[in-house]
Amino acid sequence: MASLYICPDLKKTKLKIATEQMNLLGKERIPFLFIIDFDQKKPFVFPLDDINSEEILFDVNGKKNFTEIPSNIKSLEFSANPVSEIRYREAFDLVQNHLHYGNPFFLSSILSKENPSFSLLKLSILLRFCMM
Repeated sequence: MASLYICPDLKKTKLKIATEQMNLLGKERIPFLFIIDFDQKKPFVFPLDDINSEEILFDVNGKKNFTEIPSNIKSLEFSANPVSEIRYREAFDLVQNHLHYGNPFFLSSILSKENPSFSLLKLSILLRFCMM
């Protein structure tokens, strides 16, 4: 994995440390990628040259760490196992209730774990195909 700059001052929050890392890299004119979760509790800062393309793919203003999709792939095939209509209705109603009470944070995981998709292509090939 790419190197992550860590500050030894344990009193600082991870977000503050990540901000300092970005400022330092920016000052040194080193391009970087930052990733942060919705709650701003798990920030990551990676210099672009240190990113392993087997773990993270990026395309930032034309600087990227991957090649284009092979031209022989013309279409994609997926198989899916959708949940039953009854289960979908239960989940839909649950989502509506949470939205009504102002709780959108819980929603992304309701059906995503129960509805696997399958393709014979690697995820990196799927990403490249979608970028065509």
